[in-house]
Amino acid sequence: RLAADDVRIAEVQLRMGSLAWATGRYKEAEPHYRKALEVRRQHPEQAAELARALDAMGALAHMRGQHDEARSHYREALDLRRRVLGTQHRLTADTLGNLGALAYDQGDPGAAIPLLTEALAAQRVAVGGDSPVVAKTLNNLALAQAALGQREAARRVLEEALAINRKAFGEQHVRVAGNLNNLGLVQLDDGDAAAAEPNFVAAIAAMEALAGADDPQLGFALNNRARALLELGRRDEA
Repeated sequence: RLAADDVRIAEVQLRMGSLAWATGRYKEAEPHYRKALEVRRQHPEQAAELARALDAMGALAHMRGQHDEARSHYREALDLRRRVLGTQHRLTADTLGNLGALAYDQGDPGAAIPLLTEALAAQRVAVGGDSPVVAKTLNNLALAQAALGQREAARRVLEEALAINRKAFGEQHVRVAGNLNNLGLVQLDDGDAAAAEPNFVAAIAAMEALAGADDPQLGFALNNRARALLELGRRDEA
C-alpha cells in the first residue's frame, strides 16, 4: 500500500533482518538489511536512521567475515553519527566499538585499542559504568591487550567486565561464560593454570546449560581447559 521508498518499509525490513539475525538465519537477514539500507539512502535527511541501517549491515558483514564491506559500512555510520548525534552519544560509541572489534578480528590489536578506549570512555558517560554495554567493550579491549602481551592489564579489564555481567545477568549467561573463558586464557598465557582451570570449568558448565553440547564455543572452552589440565600435570583428564 505504500510507495517503495516509504521509510516505514525500511523500518519493517530492518526489524525482519534483526529477527532473522537473532535466530541464527544470517543468510536470510541480508536481503532485509540491504533493502532497508536501499530505502534509507533515499532519505539522507534522516541521517541517524541511515546510520542505524549501515551499522546493521556492517555487523552482518563482520560476522560473515566480509571485513572490507564491514569496515566501509561502519565508517560511514560513524561519520553520520558523529555529525548528527555527537562524539559522546552511546550509538556513536557503539560504532566505534564495532570498528575496534573488527580491527582485532583482522589481526591488528594495536589499531583496535584506541578505538575501543574511545568507545569505552563515551559509553561510561552515556550509559554508566555498570552497563553490559560497557562490559562488552571491556571484553574486546582485553582481547586486544592480551594479543599485544599486556596480560596484567587484560586480566584487570576482564575481571571488571565479568563483575558487571555477573551483576546484570547472574552466573548462567553466555556473556558471563565468555568472560570466564577469556579470563582463563589470559591467566593460562600468564603461566597461572591453577587460576585458569576453574574459570574454564565454570564457562563450560554455563555453555552446556545454555547452548547445548553441540555449540562450537563449548569446543573452544573444552580445549582451553585441556590445555590448563596439561599444564597442571593432569594428563588423563586433559
